[in-house]
Amino acid sequence: MAKELRILGSYCYGYEEIEGERIRRFDLLHRLVAEGRLRLGEWVTRRFALEDYAAALGAALGKGSGALKVAFEPARGPGADEGNCVDLD
Repeated sequence: MAKELRILGSYCYGYEEIEGERIRRFDLLHRLVAEGRLRLGEWVTRRFALEDYAAALGAALGKGSGALKVAFEPARGPGADEGNCVDLD
């Protein structure tokens, strides 16, 4: 039995005034990442294979999971999340 899922994203942002410049938020974030001033990888605290979507959603929605940001890594094998958490302390 096949189950189809539809994944929707959103595309909206505003403007920020930073260092005397008015810039779109997305462009600002892109610049900060490119300059190394914002390291997004450190925000991902849990990584899951797509097949482990139920566990990923549980971690993302669970208040006691300690997850800050949950990401899917399609190449990761099922059940491979253990030991891949970033220590935030």
